[in-house]
Amino acid sequence: MNKEKTPVKTLAVTESQLSHSDLEKYLLLPSGISAIKAKSVAKDIIEAQGQLYPEQPLPYNFALRMVYWSNGLPQIKDVSQGLDILVKENIGVELSQLKLFIREGKVVGFKGATSSGYVHEARNYNGLSREQFISSIIPFLKSGIKSDQKSKRFLLTIKQAIIFIENECEFNRRFYSLPKGKAIKDITKLAEISIDVNKLMYSTCEDLFTLRYALASCYNTKDTIDAVLKKSVIKLKKVTGKKTLNLDYESDYLKLNNFLDLETQFCGLCFASDSKSKKLIQSLIENYCGW
Repeated sequence: MNKEKTPVKTLAVTESQLSHSDLEKYLLLPSGISAIKAKSVAKDIIEAQGQLYPEQPLPYNFALRMVYWSNGLPQIKDVSQGLDILVKENIGVELSQLKLFIREGKVVGFKGATSSGYVHEARNYNGLSREQFISSIIPFLKSGIKSDQKSKRFLLTIKQAIIFIENECEFNRRFYSLPKGKAIKDITKLAEISIDVNKLMYSTCEDLFTLRYALASCYNTKDTIDAVLKKSVIKLKKVTGKKTLNLDYESDYLKLNNFLDLETQFCGLCFASDSKSKKLIQSLIENYCGW
């Protein structure tokens, strides 16, 4: 006689939105002070108000709102609105998009969207407390902000470099193209900018070569290397009269090396650039994220 199997009881998982108090310790106001420090300052204001005007006690929420107003959030109508703004600016996503999964009062997982729209899910395999688990996912969420900021700075630097080069150099033809009807200041995506590497590097312009080389390299490394090598070969043939080269021969290789543009070497980037070019090149290096 077959025994009836006892059904396995499945424990329900409920969804819980993260709260302001869950994230408060990770939030900074625009001035740089933390949300936790802001609460301490609000208490100090209340205490000072009480000593000066004991008959006119200052409500805590109003005191905290004053702190928010004076530290970069003058537009908020209440503290809750201020915290929503801080979550968005510090974590990179709306508070409503951050969810915890709870089973029997314990956190078992997380789901949320990064600032770039990527949906991130995590499981709490190690039995971490609510506070510990939230602490473990914050770095990932913040990395989305850093990545977005880096991309924006890279695009801004590219646009600044193009404008600077165009203002300082004379070109027979423009070395870049944009979507019809758009100016460089209106560009919001790198993909909207197309660069002719040969025109940029080897046109009639002789100034700002290191910056032009750096910009070309960011756009298309292979085409940039090809342009440098072709230019070097042309110089070598013109000076030496050689019509053919065999780079398997050390003598030909060394001769070609002598005709490479110095500014394409690291030492050239260091000493052959003006201060404006160096700042732009530094920003390209620090924020490079591909074209």
